[in-house]
Amino acid sequence: NKNYLLFQALLSAVQNSDVPFQTVTLRYCMAGQSFMAADSYHSRIESQFRQMPAVLNFRDFATCSRAADQHCVTKLLTPQQFLAFPDEQSQSRISKSTVTISQICSARFSQRSYVINVIPMSEVS
Repeated sequence: NKNYLLFQALLSAVQNSDVPFQTVTLRYCMAGQSFMAADSYHSRIESQFRQMPAVLNFRDFATCSRAADQHCVTKLLTPQQFLAFPDEQSQSRISKSTVTISQICSARFSQRSYVINVIPMSEVS
């Protein structure tokens, strides 16, 4: 399950003393509650995963991403570049969103804990 792998990777990352952060909070829509234009691109990346014998590291992931669509640019970032990446979201698209707070969950990964807390955002105070 790709969610399990993502959660394991995030939990492993925050436990690593070489990363410049101690906590990661991931907010996501419940299954079936969203559609994004990037979903079709992600599907093509997943197809590339199946064609590789194994995807073992980020370099393998980048190779799959590049092979999925020649017109999309895969940009490899250092942790510092990732943290400084500018927010270029369209505010008008955000204001037209139909997702409500009750449809969003939050997962927190912390350096001090091996427990992953996943709760609906409607219960977050």
